[in-house]
Amino acid sequence: MRVSICTFAFLVLTPLAQAQLSTFGPGGPGQISCKDFSASRNLALGNTYVRQALERAMPGRIASAGGVGWIADAQPPDWPAMKMLGDGLSVGVLKTVSPKDLTKPEFVKAYLLLIRYVFSEPKWIVCPEDKTPEITVFLLDYLREKVTAEELQHQIDSTKQYVLNQTKVDSKPSGDEGRYTQVTSGLGILDGVSTALYSYRAPDGEIIVTVKATIGSADGVAAKDFHQRIDHSAAEIVKQADILDESGKVIGYRSVLTLVDKDGKKSTAILITRGIDFLQLTCASAADVLAFEDNYNEAMAAKHAKQ
Repeated sequence: MRVSICTFAFLVLTPLAQAQLSTFGPGGPGQISCKDFSASRNLALGNTYVRQALERAMPGRIASAGGVGWIADAQPPDWPAMKMLGDGLSVGVLKTVSPKDLTKPEFVKAYLLLIRYVFSEPKWIVCPEDKTPEITVFLLDYLREKVTAEELQHQIDSTKQYVLNQTKVDSKPSGDEGRYTQVTSGLGILDGVSTALYSYRAPDGEIIVTVKATIGSADGVAAKDFHQRIDHSAAEIVKQADILDESGKVIGYRSVLTLVDKDGKKSTAILITRGIDFLQLTCASAADVLAFEDNYNEAMAAKHAKQ
């Protein structure tokens, strides 16, 4: 479940951050350590550095020189050190932009322009936690839900795909093509049932959402009824089958569904019920969610083997 934007604390603004960060112009990948950079990074993320960058990137901003003002074209600031922030830029946005301003069209356009600039050369990103765009993807998804203009939604989708493509190599360890990176976690409610939510990014950038719940008594009747209600609400039931143990005894129930959201977007969901345990895996890509299910089952089997 996405964390409310309102829970992010806003830091005190100060011009010191821009001055300190500007002293770290990129001298080549790996030339500056995260330890050396961290103090300036932390100041920048909670100060006017990020805010000024957004204002410069806003369409129709007022620029001036020699006492003469004019409407300037939107453009990312030409501050080389900004590329060193990576995902940290989005952290700074959440810290310094008020919730009511986040979804204003002028802000969204400025943020999209800026985030493309920041991830245009991932090799310059200094700190390991900033190389993976977890907060950026979170914020882009949040904006995608909140904006209503179709053109702006397309721009958000395009920017998200660009960022994922730019960071795909860096976010994936060599020789581990099957790695899934956890993006978010939290608690939620699904049809009145309390759930644990986790989302993961697949190697190709697709996001897979998992929903876990414990429902009813040990006989599993309530959990299966809950499961079947979701089946009946789906746009299409692709497959339904009992899960059997080695002796042929029914120990669970599995279905594969096609879901359609309010915007008409399709996704594939796999629902699995074993006794009181309910699990739902959902992704826009059917291939990714099926592959994730295999990975998930292997991980659970290995975990149980150790217990």
